[in-house]
Amino acid sequence: MISTDNAGSKSYGPASAEVRVGSCSKAASPASPDSAAPTLSISTDKAGKLTYKGTLKNVKNGMVRICVNDQQVAKGMPVPVEANGTFDGGTNTFDAKAGDVVVAQAVLTNGTQHGPLSNEVAIGKCSDIVNGNVSVKVTVDPMDVGSVRVSGNTNQKGGTVRICVGDNQVATATTGDGNFLAKLSSAVKPGQLVSVQPITSAPGTFPRSYGLPTTVQPKFAYSGVIADFVGGVEQGGYSSQSSNTNGFLSAFFRSPYFNFPNHTQATSLWGRIRLLSGPLPSTVNVVAAITNPTGTITSSNLANVGQVVDYVFGPEMRLKQWDSQDGNTDRISFTAGVGATTPLTSNQIQYSFQTPPANSQQCLQLVGQYPKFLSNGSMPPSCTLINSATNQAVSTISFAPEDRTNFLMKYGGGFRFTHVYPAKGQQPAYSGVLDLIIGQDQSTTGGKFRGAVFRVDGVYPLAFGASSYLYLFGSASMKFTGNMNSNPIVLAPAPSPALPLAATVAVLPLAQPNRDFYRFGVGLNLTAIFTKLAGTTSTTTPAAGGQTGAPTSPGSASASAAATQAAAMATY
Repeated sequence: MISTDNAGSKSYGPASAEVRVGSCSKAASPASPDSAAPTLSISTDKAGKLTYKGTLKNVKNGMVRICVNDQQVAKGMPVPVEANGTFDGGTNTFDAKAGDVVVAQAVLTNGTQHGPLSNEVAIGKCSDIVNGNVSVKVTVDPMDVGSVRVSGNTNQKGGTVRICVGDNQVATATTGDGNFLAKLSSAVKPGQLVSVQPITSAPGTFPRSYGLPTTVQPKFAYSGVIADFVGGVEQGGYSSQSSNTNGFLSAFFRSPYFNFPNHTQATSLWGRIRLLSGPLPSTVNVVAAITNPTGTITSSNLANVGQVVDYVFGPEMRLKQWDSQDGNTDRISFTAGVGATTPLTSNQIQYSFQTPPANSQQCLQLVGQYPKFLSNGSMPPSCTLINSATNQAVSTISFAPEDRTNFLMKYGGGFRFTHVYPAKGQQPAYSGVLDLIIGQDQSTTGGKFRGAVFRVDGVYPLAFGASSYLYLFGSASMKFTGNMNSNPIVLAPAPSPALPLAATVAVLPLAQPNRDFYRFGVGLNLTAIFTKLAGTTSTTTPAAGGQTGAPTSPGSASASAAATQAAAMATY
């Protein structure tokens, strides 16, 4: 401000705020640290004016200026950065019209050096600004709720697109070869719309011009009904015992997710039925001594593993999901289930043995292990086996399964970790899964609920090329109760089949074992194989939420591959 007195002398008032003239982007010094790039967000005050706030980390005594269309605004610039690394416009507002681009820039070293520009914020909603070339088309890949990744392609190479969530810009991405990939600062929530709009003006020109936005409704990942079938071979056995090889079949089903409003979590119902290896009723520590044709003494342990039917069902709640830029997805869920295991038949096995010699160690062990069925006809340390029911001396011992009226029940809860490999080319997506469950399982704890059981179930896909039809899997059920050591009871096979009705025959029960159990094997994803052989030629691609009708995107999985994608995501 300049004034003149009566004598003609001029006087000067206080200086105005400094306004630097020129391009903000050209003023950025290449020597400035990357940490000097601010983050910026724009809001509207009650009077409808624009104001700003953001962060500038790792810069001491920093200042920040706001630029509109690459020029510094005149009012209240630059503003100081607080000690916690934030800056806030407060009542300092500025003017901008729809389509203008706003950035923040650090002012360093006493105002002589400027840092890199912040993220761009375009004024106006995506749907409100269409003032450019409408022939530029954008295709957005299907998205999941909870995702922080937006991808797709355009028919404009070497351009830029802006990403809007809730119709407000949150990020930009370049389209060098026509494809784009943007990382959001926060996960997409249920009900939010995501729009991608092409910037059709040349880089560095202002004001910007924008084409037609493409909007997608994010769905929960693989929220449609899932049905998955797997078959293969596996090896199963008890701790410290021999193992058996059996075939298996597995069918897994999951309902659509039920969303929680305004949250990234969701719940579904799942179920699984399997024909697989499982613990069968057996003896504890009884070993049959057998002489083979070469004269060598061998043994046959009577702890048996056979094929059983196993089913379980319950809820699954997705807690957290992480999406990487290469398309891989990791998520953690809480899962719980209740189910049962039952052998296919109750009379699969029966063994007959000679009574051990009187006064032998085996005689004393049998009396101690089966006190309800056998008694000692002599005073210890002598021993003679007597049938407790008939009070007759025993010459032959037979074993037969117990006749249960109920299934072997189980229940538990824990965490499910899933890694999803994206669909590539003509191949569907596939996944690896690890379940960590704590509960109770009667098939592992002697036919009764006693103590906790920790169960690990894992599936690992072997990738050959772009997809995987071959899986390695394994599981282990481990009791939390303390370990018990016991001496084996060695018996000789009976010379001829015993007649169980004879008074000299003692029939002892084969009880459900109280031992840790494991199984591992290899299987084929039958769903993916059969779908591949079917060779569907549909021209539509299901979206991530299980809906159909969206055109197949260039560079994404084919329609036939996408049709099997949900099935390939199922856990075992």
